[in-house]
Amino acid sequence: MDSPTPNGKDVEHFGIYDSVALATDDVWAVGVAHYPNQTFILHWNGKEWSMVPHPDMPGARFSGIHGVAKGDVWIVGYYRPIAGEETLVMHWDGHAWSVVPSPNSPDANAIRNELQAVSATGPDDAWAVGHYVTDNTNNTGGMYTLTLHWDGKAWSVVPSPNPCKLVNKVVGVAMRSSTDVWAVGSCSNDSGNYVYENLVMRWDGKEWSLTLTPRLALDQGLGDVTTTPNGEAWAVGSYGDYAWTSTQVIYWDGKTWSHVPSPSPHRSSAQRDGKEALASVVATNDDVWAVGSSWEPNTKGIVAHLARTPCLSP
Repeated sequence: MDSPTPNGKDVEHFGIYDSVALATDDVWAVGVAHYPNQTFILHWNGKEWSMVPHPDMPGARFSGIHGVAKGDVWIVGYYRPIAGEETLVMHWDGHAWSVVPSPNSPDANAIRNELQAVSATGPDDAWAVGHYVTDNTNNTGGMYTLTLHWDGKAWSVVPSPNPCKLVNKVVGVAMRSSTDVWAVGSCSNDSGNYVYENLVMRWDGKEWSLTLTPRLALDQGLGDVTTTPNGEAWAVGSYGDYAWTSTQVIYWDGKTWSHVPSPSPHRSSAQRDGKEALASVVATNDDVWAVGSSWEPNTKGIVAHLARTPCLSP
């Protein structure tokens, strides 16, 4: 189904980064168009897609969107005011999009602050996650987790763990309740490009804590997480090494994370090349879907319908 491009013009590298469906006639999608650079917001009213006006922020990028009601939708990302990057949060109140003040990391050395995902359960409870980067002038720079909480009045920074020395980034978040929130990403102690591990942390209503996941390969990371009403959680991403990656799916049964085999349709197990990853996941108590892509040797989409593992005991 066709969708409009920003300002009705053809642009290069026109990409949608996230979406949320509140009803069959109320679907939102956000993205960025390049050359020229501009953010965009699309809305589906049940019949057609349309561009929705929003505040224009310099050098902005939208990364995530989530909502729980027609008049309560959040967008997160970042923008570039003059130098560096600052967190960006916008809110839809049913009539218009507006910028909501959001803090950056309190670290005095932070030069980049980026939000990657957002999740909410109501008008007074939402989480936004991402990372911040510190100045590397004296070879002391690094990337660290950044988590913000909305209490109905203001966004505030909440301390979050950083298990690795060099890189800690969170790109997905999912709320089941105010005392059960998951955030996922990856981290690394290596200055190279291919030694990452899963980063998974959980909010219990008081603090964020790390949880262990299976180590599948030299390099692995997670791109999204979702929860189910019965307390399960699913996270997706990739694992591999410098030459290849396969799709990764892990499952939380209420006590531990375990690896669930998932399809890598464009790379056979005998191949030592090719790269595939899952980027987004949704689930109910009885159904799990994930989407992603392969980009070597050819770019193709991946849609995975995951067979259910045993549910939690009543």
